[in-house]
Amino acid sequence: MFLQDLMLCLQLTVDNSRSKNPSECLLHLPCGCLHPGKELCCENCEYLEACLSQKQMLERKQAAYAEAEAVSRV
Repeated sequence: MFLQDLMLCLQLTVDNSRSKNPSECLLHLPCGCLHPGKELCCENCEYLEACLSQKQMLERKQAAYAEAEAVSRV
């Protein structure tokens, strides 16, 4: 189980490092869900959970970068 989680994490990291748009991970989930987060089967989906976690992390990084740039301009 740990190895599967690690592989999923690495796969999502590679996929998300290619695209800078954090919401793109929701478009091509490996589970094949057409409506991520809107179906009952999504409740326990590890792919969706990893995607949303990655999305939050990328959004925080982008916000921190924007804030650092705004401070450096002053």
